[in-house]
Amino acid sequence: PANSISQVNEYFRNGDYGGTIRAADTFLETNKSASESERASAMFVKAQSLEKQGKYTEADRIYEAIQKNYPTFSSGEIDRARKEIQRKNVRKPSKRAKQKSDAPADDYAPAESSYGK
Repeated sequence: PANSISQVNEYFRNGDYGGTIRAADTFLETNKSASESERASAMFVKAQSLEKQGKYTEADRIYEAIQKNYPTFSSGEIDRARKEIQRKNVRKPSKRAKQKSDAPADDYAPAESSYGK
């Protein structure tokens, strides 16, 4: 459990992303009177941790909440993070795209015509 934003950041620096998420949640729950900057920072590090875990949709929701509730907090950095998430989500092939087509184009053969017979 984190009692300070520095503890949340320490989990992140150590690469413990699950620990970072838990510490950020604890910090946000137990430090309701923390400054806006500290609260936004905890949310930001949580979003970065979710990103590191490949949980892009969850991370983007948090980035969006930071932009809405703390518009002056690292706005350029958050914009870049959200664009990167969007790029990663666009590059992910859908499940449908991974399935083989019922009629592959290279197996196409036109039906024989009875024209002229």
